Amino acid sequence: MFGIDLSPDALKFLLSRGPRWPQAVGNSSPFGDAHFDLVTSFDVLGQLPHQGDDELALGEMNRVLRPGGVLFLRVAAYEWLRSGHDEALQTKHRYALNELRSLVEGSGFHILRTTYANTLLLPLAALRRVVLKRVGLADSGSDVQPLPLGQIG
Repeated sequence: MFGIDLSPDALKFLLSRGPRWPQAVGNSSPFGDAHFDLVTSFDVLGQLPHQGDDELALGEMNRVLRPGGVLFLRVAAYEWLRSGHDEALQTKHRYALNELRSLVEGSGFHILRTTYANTLLLPLAALRRVVLKRVGLADSGSDVQPLPLGQIG
């Protein structure tokens, strides 16, 4: 198993658990062409800082994936669900399924399945982030807090 991360703090933590975590961004990994049978990306595309970075990252994922390999991709859905939690995580974009499908296919992938994974939680998220927030009954912040650097590693 290999992984990449851009954050020096995340890498410090990961490297303390094994040496297979190079520092890289999603669009320039240190791996050769057709290197992996499986590539996973969980909540990364929407965090990338510049417009078009998601396309570059998907192109890189396609490059390192062997023919017949599988990309397992997860992103935050629905821009209208944006909240203080997205601000805390510095989420740049949330995707609609048709938008993501077009982006993935445009990067050369053949899609086997697409779905909104948390469909059962959607009514609760919508109630909290849209309805209750508007009437002042829901906190618009996040419970995500940075770790003090001394606690990493």
